[in-house]
Amino acid sequence: MAERPVLWDVVEEHLDEAGFLWERWERALLSPSLRARQVADGDEARLLAHVDGLVVAGPRAIDRLLEPALRQGEPGAAAAAAHALLELPGGLARWRAVHAGGAGARRHSMARALALSRRPSEPELTALLSDGHPWAVVAGLEALALRRIDAGPSLSGLLASRDPALAAAALHAAPWSNQPVRALIERALERPEAAVREAALEAGLRLGFGTALTACRRLVEGQEPVADRALALLALGGDADDEPLLLRAAAVSSLRAPALVALGYAGRVGAVEVLLGAMEEEPREARLAGEAFTAITGIPIAGELVAEAEPASEPSSLEADDLDADLAPTPEAELPVPEPHAVARAWSARTKAFDSARRYLLGSPFTAEGLLRAFAESPMRRRALLALELAVRSGGGYAVEPRDFAFQQLRSAQRQERTTFPGGSLPFSRLLRS
Repeated sequence: MAERPVLWDVVEEHLDEAGFLWERWERALLSPSLRARQVADGDEARLLAHVDGLVVAGPRAIDRLLEPALRQGEPGAAAAAAHALLELPGGLARWRAVHAGGAGARRHSMARALALSRRPSEPELTALLSDGHPWAVVAGLEALALRRIDAGPSLSGLLASRDPALAAAALHAAPWSNQPVRALIERALERPEAAVREAALEAGLRLGFGTALTACRRLVEGQEPVADRALALLALGGDADDEPLLLRAAAVSSLRAPALVALGYAGRVGAVEVLLGAMEEEPREARLAGEAFTAITGIPIAGELVAEAEPASEPSSLEADDLDADLAPTPEAELPVPEPHAVARAWSARTKAFDSARRYLLGSPFTAEGLLRAFAESPMRRRALLALELAVRSGGGYAVEPRDFAFQQLRSAQRQERTTFPGGSLPFSRLLRS
């Protein structure tokens, strides 16, 4: 039987659209305004439809479109092409061959596509861990971690790797391992590489190790390079004794922005005065302070609480432009700039309803049930840390991966809606094992 003709101009359009939408979708995962359902029903659904269009073209599309996109395309096109390639017969072997020769953003995009694909089997992913190419091993580890699959006995050696990328990827996979990993994770907490220590902090918290919380405090007190991540993780712990440490960090210029974010997750009204002060600073800090203020008080930065937009500045001359600069707006640039005096008045009218001894989330006293509701209703930007706190408070029982497709996140959350939280609202210092 003759092969069905392929309308290559249509398939090429699928690739162009998929590449464009992939990059929009990745930004949507960090959006301060979009919710999971909006992402799933919006750009994500369109993206996956275009990827399906590539798959329908079949194996003939590999040489003609998919591999050229992997080797030379923009990162979004490379990710979409890789995702389609992995759906086709022999796709993983072709992915491996191109990935080995890739570099930079395209290689990262290909690894991201592997992690998001459900097509490679568990044995196929595990087999990548014995690959001679370190980047293939890293990709395999990240895929296993996102799917919460045990990486097997090879994980211990990878956790001890002197290659920071390998060690960090192994740490991401460690919470789902049946191997004895505690000593290796605690050793990684002392490593000099920032990516390794950040991954060790998160793995340690997920597994309930009190040493990870102690390391967070030490890193913040020492204002070390990974203090940004440590601040956020410390805030999730909800311990009133850590509030002074977070407030001191907000007074350090190099830590100010991450400290403002952390104060919102910590949920203590003692931080509100610091946040109000930060609202009078430059726009980026003001936006972060407004977001944290809402996270604690439940008062949205909207209507009269939003500052009037400043007139747009004159365009700079071409000679003065940095042509290599990344002109894409950061996620926080979408946050509204608060009008500090209006916000202060709104807070003054509500302040008596709050108790300085309690932790709050969106204006209500903190509970595990409230945390679960906040995770379901919050914008994408806030879901990653809320998901991590849910994982810790459930002893690993609640696990939704905020880097996954939004439709998968929603399915996973629905399956786990009856998860229990034995630790309730207790601070991490009382939940974790010493």
